[in-house]
Amino acid sequence: MEASRTFSSEKQTKWLKDYQKVAKALHDMLFRLQSAVKQEPSLLEKIQVAGLVSAGLDCQVLRMSYAGGHVCILSRDKRYRVPAEVTESAELLHLLFSIWRMKMIIRNSKSIVDGCQKDYTEADAFAKLMESPNSSACYPKIPRTFDTEDDDEIE
Repeated sequence: MEASRTFSSEKQTKWLKDYQKVAKALHDMLFRLQSAVKQEPSLLEKIQVAGLVSAGLDCQVLRMSYAGGHVCILSRDKRYRVPAEVTESAELLHLLFSIWRMKMIIRNSKSIVDGCQKDYTEADAFAKLMESPNSSACYPKIPRTFDTEDDDEIE
């Protein structure tokens, strides 16, 4: 989630930078989750990650999913504004539905990853270690973002 104090336009530099940061974070999450599902394309296609950009009273939910190959799809919900008056409650319901959908996306993705983790045994780990290094399963389907630090650079 990225947030700023006020919203004036979708062309505002702060909004665009926050939008870009959330998109990059979603891509990094998908990159990490692919190893949790053992880079299985059928499972990877079911996983989605979601994020939120907020500025003032305006909010927008972003979703990213794996499309195949090295392609990830970023989609977004409509930008909603938290109403200042009770008479505009329909807008609030749209926003709440968008956030509820984001929660369901996270819950579904978590159940896919958890289900994959339960089935992983020591024998599976040994088989993966003994696998030929030429196997395409060893290489990530989703490439690392060019400006993301490696794990050893973070520490």
